[in-house]
Formats: sequence, structure tokens, C-alpha cells
Amino acid sequence: MAATLDPDGETLIPELIAAAADKTHLSRQRGNPRGKAIELLGGYGAKADGAVPVLEAILESEADKSQHAAAQMALEAITAAP
Repeated sequence: MAATLDPDGETLIPELIAAAADKTHLSRQRGNPRGKAIELLGGYGAKADGAVPVLEAILESEADKSQHAAAQMALEAITAAP
């Protein structure tokens, strides 16, 4: 859906990376905004390659397993061969 609203990701990708890195006020919100940001980054595919370090850090962290799974899926989508 985010890719439909902002196909190039120029506006949303930096915001999604910040949310995935937990560097926003969104962590206090309900509904797992960090997990949703990770999922949306994967939807952008290779356009979101700037998120790779954040996603790798999530995989190495003690984040909950659902965030690990989302980060792994997003990494696969971002780094997949075209």
C-alpha cells in the first residue's frame, strides 16, 4: 500500500527506516508500528536498500521473534535479484 501512495519511496522510505530503527515517537503507539514499518520497507524491494543496516541490526538484536521474522522477510525482498 505504501508503494502505491509513494511509488518511488522518496518521502516514505526515510520515515519507515526511522520507525524501523525505533528512532521515532511511534514506539509508544499501539499496533506494532515498528513491525509495520519493517513490513512496508520490504514492499518497496530494492528501492529500500538504505534499510539494510537497520534490518540487519534488528536480526542481531534481542527484538521479539515477530520483528526478527519481519526483518528477515524484508531483507529477502530488498536484496532479491530482479
